[in-house]
Amino acid sequence: MVRVQVLGTFTARNELGQLDLGGPRQRAVLGRLVAARRQLVSVDRLIDDIWGPAPPMGAQATLQSSVSRLRRALEPHRAPRTPAALLATTPPGYTLRLDEDQVDAWRFEAVVKRAQAQPDQSVVVDELTTALSWWHGSAFAEFSDQLWTQNETMRLGEIRATAVELRAGALIELGSVEYAIPELESHAAAYPLRETPVRLLVKALYLNGRTEDALSVIRRHRGRLRSELGMEPAAELGQLERDILRRLPPDRSGQHAGSIPTIRISARSINLRPVALAGRTAELATLEKIAETALRTGQPQVVLVTGEAGAGKSELVRQSLLTLADGEWAVAWGSCSRNHDKPAGHPVSEIVKALSSVLPPPAELAPLMDRGEFVAPSGAQAVVGRFQFHQAIGNFISQVAARTPFAAVLDDLHWADQETLYALMQVGQCTGPALLILTYREQEVDEQVRAVLAELARSGPHRIALTGLATDSVRELAGEVLGQPPSSDIAEQLTLRTGGNPFFVRELARLISTHGESALGLVPAGVIEVVRERVGRRGPSLAALLGCAALIGMEMQLALLEEVAELSDFPAVVAEAVSAGFLQDAGAGRIRFSHVLVRDSLDSEFTPVQRRDMHARIAKALTAQASIDAGALAHHYLSAGMPEPAQRYAHMAAEQAQSRYAHRDAARWLRVALDAFDRHAGDDVLRARERLELVLELVRAMSFAGEIMQAREFREEAVRAATRLGDPELTARIITSFDIPTLWTMQEYGDFSDYLFGVIDQTLPLLDDETLRCRLLITLAFESVDGGPRDRAMQAMAEALRLARSLNNPEVLALALNAEFFQSPRNGGDTSLLRIGNELLGIGRGHGLIVTEVLGEFILAEHWFGLDEVDKALWHAGNAKTLAERYELPMSVACAGWFDALAAVFRGDFEQAEGLYHSNATPLARAGMRDTAFGIAMLGVYTLRIFQGRLGELEDEAARLYARWPVQAADPYALILAELGRLDEAREIAAHADRDPRSDYFYDILLAFRGLVGLRLHDELRVKDAYRALLPLAGRTIGSATGAVTMGPADQL
Repeated sequence: MVRVQVLGTFTARNELGQLDLGGPRQRAVLGRLVAARRQLVSVDRLIDDIWGPAPPMGAQATLQSSVSRLRRALEPHRAPRTPAALLATTPPGYTLRLDEDQVDAWRFEAVVKRAQAQPDQSVVVDELTTALSWWHGSAFAEFSDQLWTQNETMRLGEIRATAVELRAGALIELGSVEYAIPELESHAAAYPLRETPVRLLVKALYLNGRTEDALSVIRRHRGRLRSELGMEPAAELGQLERDILRRLPPDRSGQHAGSIPTIRISARSINLRPVALAGRTAELATLEKIAETALRTGQPQVVLVTGEAGAGKSELVRQSLLTLADGEWAVAWGSCSRNHDKPAGHPVSEIVKALSSVLPPPAELAPLMDRGEFVAPSGAQAVVGRFQFHQAIGNFISQVAARTPFAAVLDDLHWADQETLYALMQVGQCTGPALLILTYREQEVDEQVRAVLAELARSGPHRIALTGLATDSVRELAGEVLGQPPSSDIAEQLTLRTGGNPFFVRELARLISTHGESALGLVPAGVIEVVRERVGRRGPSLAALLGCAALIGMEMQLALLEEVAELSDFPAVVAEAVSAGFLQDAGAGRIRFSHVLVRDSLDSEFTPVQRRDMHARIAKALTAQASIDAGALAHHYLSAGMPEPAQRYAHMAAEQAQSRYAHRDAARWLRVALDAFDRHAGDDVLRARERLELVLELVRAMSFAGEIMQAREFREEAVRAATRLGDPELTARIITSFDIPTLWTMQEYGDFSDYLFGVIDQTLPLLDDETLRCRLLITLAFESVDGGPRDRAMQAMAEALRLARSLNNPEVLALALNAEFFQSPRNGGDTSLLRIGNELLGIGRGHGLIVTEVLGEFILAEHWFGLDEVDKALWHAGNAKTLAERYELPMSVACAGWFDALAAVFRGDFEQAEGLYHSNATPLARAGMRDTAFGIAMLGVYTLRIFQGRLGELEDEAARLYARWPVQAADPYALILAELGRLDEAREIAAHADRDPRSDYFYDILLAFRGLVGLRLHDELRVKDAYRALLPLAGRTIGSATGAVTMGPADQL
């Protein structure tokens, strides 16, 4: 019987073991059908969900192929030409016909429903304890980035939350409160706005004699509800509080829910920021002391100011800068944009421009002074140019600090683009008396921002966390709006309802000023309603002005707003908006919203038709300006439904991003350009070529951005289109669009493409350009590493190397040597790594090819690890890591991380090595190579468990590896089964292993596993085979070719 698991790792098993569900898209097809819960999913819906709104040509054929392979996996014994019983065709789509107990999520839901009707609470505890143990992570975790999982994931999460609460309620009713408390504390923290876990926790604490703790939980929950939702706790919790205060004996009933709740999408409550600084005296004093420290020590000080939306972060630091400016400090301000509609690095350009009054910037910083005019060096010099560009920023900042103390603010860091973050690292490393203040919302930082904050943490930054205002400060702030302080009673109610959030206080005070004290009871659930109420009472002109401004962006030129708004009384309306606190003067003829959340609450006031027309007017006005803002124009033309100009400006924005080395931004804009192109282009040959040129640029940008697997998918789609055009040169250019020097292949291990290999072979004889032909031969050698014909690959590599040496092109020669490295045998019969590594090192250093130099260092590290010369290996690996970090090469940094793990193994620090194996898998997984990331990490842990004598712990992980790579992972899985005493199963699995493994990274380590399996199974032939194959490796270290894992010296083995 097939059983599917979605509560954590997505797997399927039958009585023979784990099933091979194929690659990511094929797995997603099965996952989507499981999420449908036995309901029909049409072919069109499957294609939209798996490929998105713009599926590639051939998506339907690929879907049919995936379904066919899934059927073979689910029903391996089904007779040919008989209908599938489990994955059935149900026009116009497919249905997954599994029983309730065959899918863990369905089985879990059924158990929870039974528990709700079960009167025996001991049975409830037992059944739910078992059911909750089935969860090993989030539901559909593998597909968490897919839109189609969201509703089902939320629904299952709600059911799980209900199960936890049912179990806790049953424990309370049984008198086992000491077991319920820890689980409820964790559950309430995970779901802070759910009342059931709070009520159960309060009851359990009270029953356990912890009265003060119980009341404290109620107080915190009440404050949170008032702050975030503007509402009071449910009457049931209030009654429980009164019972506790009156010392009444509590009811032990868990009072659990009678049914599984449904998902409801509710409006967010958003706290907006203030325009005054009541209650922030201590924080201002702290900033003043930090500035004094910078002056006294002559060293830069970093300050992290955090708080929720509306906490007053921007106003606090703005007031601090005003104070510092009075003390003759130079001050600068840069704001990050939520929509990323500014050029990459724009916030840093604002800071550099402000500081240019102290010292003229060097010529290298022209792109920050004159937006969009910088053209970065192309090809090999791009990495060096990027590093020098960022270094110039850091040097300029240090030179400013040498002349005068300065303070710079980077506001809303949680929205920072990639280039801003890279430049920030240079600003943070400046010297001299400087103050760098970063404001951000902690809950909204992404992985990139978090990584930068972790790096800054090494310098010991100062931290200021803004929380809600106390009642006295709320009274002071409300008094500024009302003209006089409100009564103590009103101030207390304001504090309770707003949680002390300054923007809420000010907005509610404004309502009180017009409606009287009764307005306290009229407060809407969210800030959006509050803002709309204020705007609506001031007349249609102000509403029209602010609506136009909201569509333009956070900050804009007054002239642009005037042209778009078309208001006869424009100056008067702007003055009213400023006096009302909606807008602020940004200087230099510009205006900005007082807070981003004011803008957020106003930008949805138009109907779809009105919004489209307004965006068209904005785009037209922007086009007429002397300075072209390509990102903004692309955004507005796309929103206006005008794809042709949207494509043109999106492409321009991508070029600007490329010039600033912001490859992720470039890829994002190229996707926009491609989407826009597809909306307006015809199907003639000329347009098809134009589209392929766009795809070629996108593939290149994605590869530099680390989006490897997506780049491969786009490339294959483009290759198919190019071959239909019959243009061999265009086909070759697309195929070689991401031939970047690399230590590892840029694809999932073992995923060889027969199609691509065939196209390369057919295209080679048709090329006249020798450089292009050489690059195509190199790509053939690269692509053949994971299972291609070795003889043909070796022939291509040799021809490419000969051709490259005749071209006088160091980049191409480096790639050819990289291909030779890939095809070099790892069976002990080849000593070319030392030669290849040294030659690459020489090319890299001699021609400024940093990526090539890094690769040379890595190859030399691998060479010396193989000879057990650990100190030499670590020296080269350390050089590679230093270069990779300095020049911001994420995939190379990841490779260095694997060498760090290997070094920890040699030191005997297995705990650190295991942690590194897991953490180093993340960059590979993020690049799309999830299976390979898991495989290498688990192979590392596997070798550690052999050293530790704990191999049996990895049965489930080894089974997953075997399901993905049944040949290569057969011996590792069999060895575990043998260690567990299951010798018959071990023999059956071991029979699938490759007796003569291919000579790649894992050659020697797989032979080692083969020999160990033979020893455990008393298989003399297997042992002899492994021994003979390992003899040429005498004196070498097993596993060194991986640069990640080892089984120790071959002689010892």
